[in-house]
Amino acid sequence: MDSMRLPLFLMVVCAFVSVSNAALAQVAEEETPTPVGTDGEAADAAETEGEATDAAAAEGAEGAEGAEGDAEAAPPEHQEPHAAPLASTADGAMPTEEELGGDEEEDAVDCARCTALGTFPPAGTGKPWWEWIRMRTGETFGGDLRGVHDGNLVIKSDEVDELTLNFAWVWEFYFPEPVTVITIDHAAHSGPAEMLDNENVIIHTAGGDVTVPKSNVLSINTGDGTELDNWYFKAGLGLNVASATVSQATLNEYIRITRDDEYTRLTLNHDLNFGRTEDAMGVETIAANNNWGLAKFDIFLTQLFYVTAANVTLGYDKLQNIGLRVTPGAGVGLHILDGGPDFDVELGGVYQYTQFDSVAMGADAETNGGGGMYRVYFDWNIVPAWLGLTLEHRGFIVYSDVAGASTEFSQSTFRSSAILDIDLWTYIDLDITATWDRVLEPAPLADGTVPQADTVTLVVGLSLEIGG
Repeated sequence: MDSMRLPLFLMVVCAFVSVSNAALAQVAEEETPTPVGTDGEAADAAETEGEATDAAAAEGAEGAEGAEGDAEAAPPEHQEPHAAPLASTADGAMPTEEELGGDEEEDAVDCARCTALGTFPPAGTGKPWWEWIRMRTGETFGGDLRGVHDGNLVIKSDEVDELTLNFAWVWEFYFPEPVTVITIDHAAHSGPAEMLDNENVIIHTAGGDVTVPKSNVLSINTGDGTELDNWYFKAGLGLNVASATVSQATLNEYIRITRDDEYTRLTLNHDLNFGRTEDAMGVETIAANNNWGLAKFDIFLTQLFYVTAANVTLGYDKLQNIGLRVTPGAGVGLHILDGGPDFDVELGGVYQYTQFDSVAMGADAETNGGGGMYRVYFDWNIVPAWLGLTLEHRGFIVYSDVAGASTEFSQSTFRSSAILDIDLWTYIDLDITATWDRVLEPAPLADGTVPQADTVTLVVGLSLEIGG
């Protein structure tokens, strides 16, 4: 009996262990989900997932390569124009935001502004939202376009402030925000614009794309430009005081106001010079006393040719015996551009009325006559950031009858000026101005003396400059 109990006991123990293992396995199965499918199917699924990962990586690499080669990759979510100079890619790809120096905080703000445009670039084109230009030298700049005028493109950024570049040297550009392109025949096209072949400017207008040859572009204005952007103002003051054996004080004032757009140009100038000297005996002598104003209005018919509809000078010069002189006129001009200096040449006709400040008994107190005028003007930003030079010469060749004069052209006048403009601060300039005025043959004074024909002044002063 005892021998039968031992095998029976062992069988009971084995059964108990088997039941316990089955119960534990069931609990483990309920706590840990079992993969769907067989082991072979699971292996196939893992292999498929690995292939998908490799394919995604390869597609990403191809997309990055395509963005560098042909700019077909989708634009980043947030993009903002920034202007930092960089070397252009050799394959001519559009510069990336990272290359132009992105800013995540500014991008988040600008994204809503760009998206609100809603017209350009079209969704899915892969074209960026930022403004950029590429020069013929390969340099690329990004930033905020300020416009194209007089053969110069101006772009501004925080990194390089304001850049003035020769538009003829701009090989490509991309302006996704609306601009207005004016052609040489004064047609206007508004909308985002791009030039990717150095030959044609494409404007994406509301009515469709318009293509304009680069050579026919007169100017490009930013879409948010205001009337104030057309105006330029400069006012300067110079004062010279000296005290020695001879005391001297000289005051010089000048104002320049210009309104310039694609079709017209208005110029208003004013110059005042007054100076006196006093010797040790207290005898006072007037060293300078003149006051001149100029109003001029030009109408551009083409990029180069314009008509001066009105050109009026008004003023006096006591030292040259001119109590009042008015010279209205009109003419034509050439505005010669070379992407840098401005060069104007004008010809026209004038009428001149002169009232003398002092005349001898029985002499004519006034005279008038007609004749011709010419003007040559040259303006050059030697160093665009801080140094400029302006040269001007004009003459009025007038036929008039003055008693005692040796020639009928005695009241012809000439004026030359040279201004060296040095930027000291944002709105403050240091100006060095040299001026030469000449009357061919001044009328004699009441006491019979003849004034000097030439007056030369040199002024060093500070000026306030706004716009331009």
